[in-house]
Amino acid sequence: FAKDSANYSPLPKKRSYQIIKINLNECDTADIVKIPQFGSKRAQKIIEYREKLGGFHSFQQLKEIYILQNIDLKYCERYFYLEPNQIRYIYINRATYKQLLAHPYFDAYLAKTIIAYREKHGKIHDRDEFQKVTHAYDELMEKISPYLNFE
Repeated sequence: FAKDSANYSPLPKKRSYQIIKINLNECDTADIVKIPQFGSKRAQKIIEYREKLGGFHSFQQLKEIYILQNIDLKYCERYFYLEPNQIRYIYINRATYKQLLAHPYFDAYLAKTIIAYREKHGKIHDRDEFQKVTHAYDELMEKISPYLNFE
């Protein structure tokens, strides 16, 4: 077989795709499933957890979703971005027990402690007072602080 190079055309160049990042605090499941490695189950869990949290402030929070515990966060950062000003605050001085309990970072003890303190002493004024009143450990404070509002 003698190959005649005149009969062959060059291979088309591979198209390079631009990665368009998705706002993790605004997207819906249809947006998420467009990302490789993210099927409908993962997309649904992300949206459900985002709604409970009131928005993501850190990619690390994705690891709190069971189905995403093994996901590479650097991979997520390639496809998603976060807008820190899109978080729904917890108004500590007026939230009800039920509202506090609805947030994943609050358990019954923490919610009861806050309510009892407010009834006895009035407002909680800042993060330091919140930590002192609730005895919240540093790791919890780091996770919960972006959601706290003391108005």
